[in-house]
Amino acid sequence: MVYTDTAVDAAPATTTPAQAASRGARLLTALSGARRNRLLPLLFLWLALGAYFAATENHFLDWQNITSTLEQNSVLFTVAMAETVVLLAGAVDLSAGALLALTGLVLTISNSGVPPWAALVLTVLTGGVLSGCLNGLPIGLAKMNPFVVTLGTASIFLGVANVITNANTEVINNATLLSDIVGKTIGSFPIVAIEMLAVFAAFWWMLRYTYFGRNVYAVGGNAEAATLAGISVARVRIAAFVILGLATGFAAALYAGQLLSVAPSSGTGLELRAITVVLLGGTSLAGGRGGVGGTALAVLFLATLQNGLDIGGVSSFWQDIVTGSVLVLAVGFDQARQHLAENRNLKGER
Repeated sequence: MVYTDTAVDAAPATTTPAQAASRGARLLTALSGARRNRLLPLLFLWLALGAYFAATENHFLDWQNITSTLEQNSVLFTVAMAETVVLLAGAVDLSAGALLALTGLVLTISNSGVPPWAALVLTVLTGGVLSGCLNGLPIGLAKMNPFVVTLGTASIFLGVANVITNANTEVINNATLLSDIVGKTIGSFPIVAIEMLAVFAAFWWMLRYTYFGRNVYAVGGNAEAATLAGISVARVRIAAFVILGLATGFAAALYAGQLLSVAPSSGTGLELRAITVVLLGGTSLAGGRGGVGGTALAVLFLATLQNGLDIGGVSSFWQDIVTGSVLVLAVGFDQARQHLAENRNLKGER
């Protein structure tokens, strides 16, 4: 958590260490409660939405429908977890969809006799290297605008994918491993749900209990203060993009396991959906506030909404309109929260 200089200056000069510690503890408790309270409206809305579809659609609560919904949203979930880290660090990535398509093509080398596990590892590493070098380095070291850089790399990734495939779909012949990580079950519980839980746990632990996680919040909250505190802003942001690339590579394997093929259009719109759920989950577009818990809840909300609309026979075109509207509303709520927070800070300083 980053505290502004004004908050420190406002403290009386005679404040004892014990009083300062007590005040800090109360502030942390209040902030923790505020985070939880911000998610309550989304939680209630998700539960209400689920109750509505359960009452109006006969097959909504079927176990097969639930597991199918989890599988279909595993790619979005994985990328959104990593996108949360990037936004928390004060950046944004618009290239995740194109990167998923490009890294997914690496899996096709298994058709040439390369062991599937080696192709999978290479896919994940390729995502990390491409995102770290082409996104992280210009944004972290050269301090270039994340929107411009990632929009440009999205075009590069998509163009390379089209050149490699001649804009055609590539079938993966040796896809046993991919089928296992997507389609297998333990009893009646899908293994992809276990993978999603593992991904969530890893990101939650990283942001909550590691120095890197605390540095991510510090950099996103106030990059200048983080620099004065001895934190390398460039390293944190580069690492955030490397993590996003690794997660996107793994998501590409999940996507390929579902379709047993990859195409340049595989990740179309993925980056916008990922940003939508991250913002909807309470992470600030300005960085420094939010977390993966809200992102996970937002994915569940959006998955429930889309699944209910699918079962109800609503056109995919209308679903795109709904998703875009949710994105606009999420950004609007984020801006409103920032203005309210700034107003409270100003009132507190008087």
